[in-house]
Amino acid sequence: MAVTVKGGFNIRRNLERYKALSVKEQRGRMREACMEVQRRSQLVVPVDVGNLKNSCETRVVHTASGVRGQIMYLAAYAAFVHENLRARHNPGKRAKFLQGPLQDSTHEVARILGGRA
Repeated sequence: MAVTVKGGFNIRRNLERYKALSVKEQRGRMREACMEVQRRSQLVVPVDVGNLKNSCETRVVHTASGVRGQIMYLAAYAAFVHENLRARHNPGKRAKFLQGPLQDSTHEVARILGGRA
């Protein structure tokens, strides 16, 4: 699933700063940024019995192309709930419970990764 994010000069500048960091520091900042998105997602994920919310997992991996962050909901039905825009949810809960918080926190993630505003 691809997510389009709008941003400006500060986001680009902070991401360039991030690329210049050591791998250890990149991993730490990526973990912090992912945990911020996960925190925001946990606030809006639909909760019935808690299985979906409790299935969330965050990983930071180092690949040949750089450090990558992964935020996943591992419940078998997570993708269905995420994409079902017709479902009724309790107030404050919604579909797109991972994509929305990621888009909403673009500037915060770039600040964390770059280390500055």
